Amino acid sequence: MKVNATPAATAAPAGQPVDLTYAAEKALPAVVHIKYVQNSKVKTVDVQDDPFGGFFDPFGFFGNPGQGYGGTRKQKVQTPKREATGSGVIISQDGYIVTNNHVVDGADELTVTLNDNREFSARIIGTDKTTDLALIKVDGKNLPTLPIADSDKVKVGAGNVVDAEGFRFLAKAGADFVKIGIGGGSICITRETKGIGRGQATAVIEVAKARDEYFKETGIYVPICSDGGIVHDYHITLALAMGADFVMLGRYFARFDESPTNKVRINGQYMKEYWGEGSNRARNWQRYDLGGSTKLSFEEGVDSYVPYAGPLADGVQTTLYKVKSTMCNCGALSIPELQQKAKLTVVSSTSIVEGGSHDVVLKNATPNIING
Repeated sequence: MKVNATPAATAAPAGQPVDLTYAAEKALPAVVHIKYVQNSKVKTVDVQDDPFGGFFDPFGFFGNPGQGYGGTRKQKVQTPKREATGSGVIISQDGYIVTNNHVVDGADELTVTLNDNREFSARIIGTDKTTDLALIKVDGKNLPTLPIADSDKVKVGAGNVVDAEGFRFLAKAGADFVKIGIGGGSICITRETKGIGRGQATAVIEVAKARDEYFKETGIYVPICSDGGIVHDYHITLALAMGADFVMLGRYFARFDESPTNKVRINGQYMKEYWGEGSNRARNWQRYDLGGSTKLSFEEGVDSYVPYAGPLADGVQTTLYKVKSTMCNCGALSIPELQQKAKLTVVSSTSIVEGGSHDVVLKNATPNIING
């Protein structure tokens, strides 16, 4: 297997600030969608007998004779067909793809879809459950690749935290950026299942203050990412104003055509499937379970739908217009300036109601947001 090792190919032009759009444009052709299918199977399992079954039915009128008395026996069961999706990156022109082990583990069929919509059947070359990595292969030539870079130069983010103490711990450990938020995501149920977490606004404000203090003490600026709680477009601006350097937008991007999940029609409305990494559908037990068996003891995420929002380009453009407009209202031309000039205040439920249309009958139900 020949792998291109040219990290410079994905770097921004020399002397230019870091531009994630540049990296995304270079990486996108090599990013693939992987469909996982595990066929229905018949397997034998141990079944615990009714300890009193043999006394009441010794001749097997209602089952097999001789069963019961509390023992175990073998029984064949039919497992349901399972389907899931994931992603990976092509690392060689002849079709080697790196993905996660939990994406392909136990698959009977793997279908890889390229960015140009070409489809290939794939086979598993090797897996490593410890690192949750897998290598699969499709039969192709001159495929687009994502160059392998120097892992020592990779920016490593850590999280998630909700207070100053957590931020300082990760910053001192060498994190290049820190994610904020526990339980605030639309598909996350960590708070209701485990009782841990914090309001997103409170967490962002406290961690942003800790970041600034840490910078004054050490001269090291550790960016923070607000992860969770964003539903409407203006929530992005609020997160930035509270001190976040950037935001996590899982639900936001899940709604668009470019999201790899299925578009379905539910109660007359088009929706896109969206599920949490802590859900059973994601099969990500290596990340969420306590270890041991390959299953989730309980879920921290849900399997759901979000309103379909059309092409990504249209949605992002509208969102950016709103963010920029709010910044102008605050007299800010940059995110740091927004954080300095924006004034945050607590509002009542009545204020929230009067902030939208009220006491009128709308002629057209045209929402002022595209987020559903």
